[in-house]
Amino acid sequence: MATVIQPQQMSYSPWFLGAPVSKVITLTSIVSFVVCEMFHLHQYYTLDMDRLLNENEVWRLFTCQLNFFTIGEVIFGFFLLIPLMRRFEREMGSRRFGAFIFFVMIISTAWELLISQLFYNHVRSSGPYHIIGSCLLLFHLFTPRLYPKFFGILRFDFSEKSLTYGLALQVVLSGGYSTIIPVICGFISGFLCVTQALPISKWELPQFIYNISYFFCAGLVDHPPVSIRRRMVGHPATHQQQNFLNQRPPPRPVPVAPSEETIESLTSMGFQREAVIRVLQQSGNNVEVAANRLLTE
Repeated sequence: MATVIQPQQMSYSPWFLGAPVSKVITLTSIVSFVVCEMFHLHQYYTLDMDRLLNENEVWRLFTCQLNFFTIGEVIFGFFLLIPLMRRFEREMGSRRFGAFIFFVMIISTAWELLISQLFYNHVRSSGPYHIIGSCLLLFHLFTPRLYPKFFGILRFDFSEKSLTYGLALQVVLSGGYSTIIPVICGFISGFLCVTQALPISKWELPQFIYNISYFFCAGLVDHPPVSIRRRMVGHPATHQQQNFLNQRPPPRPVPVAPSEETIESLTSMGFQREAVIRVLQQSGNNVEVAANRLLTE
């Protein structure tokens, strides 16, 4: 009697795999935008300081962070924001990333309230611009330049990171002061939440909050694709199946020593040389994968 297991690998991977917080933020913002478009509620989502202070519409502090104001902001904003959120949540972990976003939104709102006093009747469009600013801070600090001379314009060399910065500039300047101010507040708040000088950088969402959130949002979480396995019980293995069972795994490739230029690109970020060499060998000299591992150690 023989039991044969034949794996069939899935050809896709869920887009938000390992990033449930990013998925909840994205879906909440998109659904909120659709509702506002259907019922013309965008004016109730803006941060109107006159209505906030004089008519006590405190709920604007929360609604202004939900959805973008126009379809153009939705397209360009999430085209920039989703890859950044998804990447850093996978690196930091959902509990730590969730705490990071929570405190960024609180601190950014306080900063924006203070700065808005400099402008008469300050009104800004709604949108998760605080999160955009904080994610740009993480991107600037912790994403290495893999190709410093990715392209050139007028004898100036630009890395591949310049493409993200260019898209971010389009989003940040789309609404003038109403988008620049919250992005700057998010950028500063993100720095306060990651600097080692403050304990916020080590805080995570409490386990019971994470469990409650997972219970209510279980349908929004992407699970890793499971290989479909077919068990054949009670039937003798064929010659082809026996060869599948007896085949040996291929030999591991001999690690190639990383180049000095690759080592310097990571040690310049503050990592120890011994750790850089070790992680580079483990990741097959992939600088991006090695940087992600060093950041999470």
